[in-house]
Amino acid sequence: MQCTICLDDEGDVVQRGCCCRGENGAAHIDCLATAAEHDDTCSSWAFCPTCNTRYSGSVALVLAEKWVDKVKSRPEDDLEWWMAHNNLTVEFNKNGRLAEAESNQLQLVEVTSRVYGDDSLRAASAVQQLSSVYGMQGKYRQALDLAERAHATRRVHLGPDHPSTLHPASSISTLCD
Repeated sequence: MQCTICLDDEGDVVQRGCCCRGENGAAHIDCLATAAEHDDTCSSWAFCPTCNTRYSGSVALVLAEKWVDKVKSRPEDDLEWWMAHNNLTVEFNKNGRLAEAESNQLQLVEVTSRVYGDDSLRAASAVQQLSSVYGMQGKYRQALDLAERAHATRRVHLGPDHPSTLHPASSISTLCD
């Protein structure tokens, strides 16, 4: 198979873990990372630029790790730093690496709370993601407490009927079932 980015068939050419199939879905991981570095929107770190589908499996996880490595020297208030770390938690979660998801997300909650404040929308988002991690781990009491915290913050900032307020509310009802 030939890499659709560099057109070379040497090295480890893999299926991208998106909806592209056959030759269109083949690429070197390093080529995908290089292409993502040139995307001003940062979406190519998580989504295929050809089919617009989120990468999955080991490809998604390796790209998430490479993205975090790329932004590690940036200040903690940098939006891309925050997005890369949040994406890494998502990929750890999806790949069953729940302890690493928890550790990464705890760091993100701490940094976000320190930089933006405990009652910021960004902190609420980080707390909601940690709630999801705890839910995946079966730590339902902790997940519920964090979902309620995220819901309260979003309710204050966005109002009770905003979609971003309703998402934590649905998580709370699921955790209570």
